[in-house]
Amino acid sequence: MLRQFERRDEAETEEAWDACAERRIKAALERHKVTYPELARRMTDLGIPETEASVAVRIARGRYPAWWLFAALRALGVRVLLLD
Repeated sequence: MLRQFERRDEAETEEAWDACAERRIKAALERHKVTYPELARRMTDLGIPETEASVAVRIARGRYPAWWLFAALRALGVRVLLLD
């Protein structure tokens, strides 16, 4: 029984972190007034080939590697990332 509870807590924690990352990227897009196509272009300029569709899918899914989040934030011009 305890093992099932631990797994549930871990899944809930992962979901919470996914949601946090999604909120951060969406807030940065809005704050910097950047669209998905523009973000895709900027990331491609950084050497990370993206399309409007691939950016939209990643953000809608809310799950992407940390390196992608950092690259996207850099492409948006974000200099500071607050976690709280």
